[in-house]
Amino acid sequence: MGIKDRVLERGLPDWYERRRAVNTVAMNDMGELAARLGSINTYDRRGDTLFQDSFEDGLPHWISVVDGAGQAVNLSATYARNGAYSAELVTGTQIGPEVGVQRYQPLQSANKVGSEMSFSSLATDVPIILYLNIYTGSTLYTPRIRWNAVANTLQYLDSSGAWVSLSPTVTKVADYTAFNTVKVVANQSDGKYSYIVFNSRAIDLAGIASQGGASLLSPSLLTGLTAVNQSANSRLIYIDDAIITQNEP
Repeated sequence: MGIKDRVLERGLPDWYERRRAVNTVAMNDMGELAARLGSINTYDRRGDTLFQDSFEDGLPHWISVVDGAGQAVNLSATYARNGAYSAELVTGTQIGPEVGVQRYQPLQSANKVGSEMSFSSLATDVPIILYLNIYTGSTLYTPRIRWNAVANTLQYLDSSGAWVSLSPTVTKVADYTAFNTVKVVANQSDGKYSYIVFNSRAIDLAGIASQGGASLLSPSLLTGLTAVNQSANSRLIYIDDAIITQNEP
């Protein structure tokens, strides 16, 4: 058989230990690879991850915020966004106090940092607050966002300490199995907002100042999420997939 009559081989020899994939498409996005391998950081993906927790190890990484009668923070296997567990917030029966979780960690290089969490709730009267407390050694900055459950509005805390509503209205998914994702990003050096996210909405707040004040606490970052009880009837809030980032755009 002449050269022009030979059937050209395709792929690698039968005895070779590696084979060329013919029915798949190669990936060049390592973030997508991590997501497919089970990472909890699949929603916004911007920034470099400093810390992430899906409560699979319980609550040892967190400080419980429990300020009112009947409030509690529990590890729950009832609902979860990823894995088998979430943190369950019991709002209690006292109107006004907050219940939630928070954690401290040292400040990193002076750049933009972000805090992201996901929550699940059927309550229509319990505001959810996601916050960053940035301690520089001389100043405390407090960028935070609030989902106003009554008005279905997303709000940020301005430099005067007032909640400013953003339009249009936003509606959470009202099902315990559907977790709503919220994120706030701010600059460490001056506490100014960068952007916020709530489910499908990403809002640019670049240059807007957050509330600040004097503080001599060592340079550190406090991140957390709380629910504010507004009813004499106790409510349940489930939170999962906490992510802290740096080097945000």
